[in-house]
Amino acid sequence: MRDDLARGDALAAARQRVSLIPPLARAAREAFEVADPSAVAPEHARLAASQVSSLARFYAEGFAQAFAPAEREGVQREAQFASLALEDLAATLETVAKTATGRAQLGLRYAEVFRVGTGLTEPPASVLARAERALVAKRREAARYARLVFAEVTGETGAPPARDAEVIRRVFAAIGEDKDPDLDTYIAGWKRNTVDVERFVRGRRVMTLKDPLTLRIDISPAYFTGQSVGGVYAAGPWSPGASTILFLPVPRTGASADEAAVFYRDFNRGFNRMIVAHELIPGHYTQLKYAAHHPRKVRALFADPVYVEGWGTFCERLLLDLGFGNSRARLAHLKKQIENIARTIVDIRVHTKGMTEAQVKEFVTREAFQGEQLARNMWMRTLTTAPQITSYFLGYDQVKTLYEDVRRARGSTFVLRRFMDGMMEMGPVPVSEYRKRLLPPAK
Repeated sequence: MRDDLARGDALAAARQRVSLIPPLARAAREAFEVADPSAVAPEHARLAASQVSSLARFYAEGFAQAFAPAEREGVQREAQFASLALEDLAATLETVAKTATGRAQLGLRYAEVFRVGTGLTEPPASVLARAERALVAKRREAARYARLVFAEVTGETGAPPARDAEVIRRVFAAIGEDKDPDLDTYIAGWKRNTVDVERFVRGRRVMTLKDPLTLRIDISPAYFTGQSVGGVYAAGPWSPGASTILFLPVPRTGASADEAAVFYRDFNRGFNRMIVAHELIPGHYTQLKYAAHHPRKVRALFADPVYVEGWGTFCERLLLDLGFGNSRARLAHLKKQIENIARTIVDIRVHTKGMTEAQVKEFVTREAFQGEQLARNMWMRTLTTAPQITSYFLGYDQVKTLYEDVRRARGSTFVLRRFMDGMMEMGPVPVSEYRKRLLPPAK
C-alpha cells in the first residue's frame, strides 16, 4: 500500500515477510499449547483467534493477487504455507479460549497502567468522578442544541419532547437516517469531504498545511477484525514525503442488508462531515505529517496518545465553530463527545469496579445514547486497549483548556493560525509541554 518504495521492491519485501510467518505462527502455537490457563483471558484468546483466522484467509485468497500473473503460482504456494500455519494457530487459540480462566480486567494494576498510558498522576477514581460530571454537562449541552434544531433535523412540527433524554434520542436517531445508500456513495462522500476540509482550512487560514497533500483514501482490508476497523496510517519518520493512508471503516465482508444499514446509520453523513476534521485536516493526518518531518524521529515513533486524540477531538469542535458543517454535523459531534466521556467511564468502571458486559451495554445505550454495535465495540476495546479509550476525553479537555487559556492571555493579539501552527512545533508530545511553550511563566 505504501508508495515510498518501488512497486517491485515493495512486493519483494512482502514476499520475504511471508516466509517468516510459518515459524512465527508455529512458535506462537507451541507457546499457547503449554500456557497456564489462568494467565490467558478468554476474551483475548477469542479476539486473537478471529484476527489470525482473517489473516489466514487473506494469505490463502488475496495476497497473490498483488503480483503479476507470471509470479502468482510461486507466490500462492508460499502464501498457502503461511495460511495453513495461521489456521493452525487460530485453532489453538480457539481451544485456549475454551479453557482459559484469566481475567482481562486489570483490577489493582489499572492505576499503574493508567498512569503510564496517559501520563497523568490523577487517581482513576478522581478521573471517573470528573467524567461522570462531564457526562451530565454534555447531555445538557446536547439537549439544549437539540431543541434549537429539532424541527429542522427531525421534520416534526410539534414541540420537542420535554425530557432531555428523549429529545437527544430523537435527534440522534434522525441524523442516523441521513445516511449513504451504498459503499460507492459512502467512499465518494469521504473524498468530497476531504477536498472540502482542505479548502476550508486553507481558505480560512486556520493553519499551515504541508505541501503537497500526500493522502490516500481506501477501504479497510477484510482482515482488519476486532476492536478497530479503520484508521490513519502515517507515512512515518523514515519516509516523511510518502502518502498517509486513511483506511475507511466499512461493513464487514458478507454483512446482511440490515447490518449494512446499521453501519451506515452510525457512519452517517453528518458524522462523516464532522469526523474528517478529526481524522485528516487539521487532525491526525496533519499532526502526524508534521511529526514525520520532525528532526527527532522518536517524536513520530512514540506519539503521546492523549495529545493525539485530544488534538483530533479539538479540531472537530473548532471547525464546527468556524462554520464547517451543519446542524447534523454538530449533533454528530455532540454524540461523539458523549461517547468519548462514556469510554472513560466504562474503562475505569470495568477495570476497577467490576462493570460487566451487560452493564456496559445498558450504560452505553441508555445513558450515552449510542447503538448496540458501538456498545459491543467499547466492551472489547476496554478489555484489550486500556486505557487508550480514555485519551479522547482527557486529551480534549487538555487541548481545549490550553486553547482558551492562550486566547485569554493574548487577548487582542491572539491569532488562531499562530496557535494551531504552534501546536505542531514539538511533535505529538504531552499537552503539558505545549502549555510550557505557549504560556511561559510571567517574569
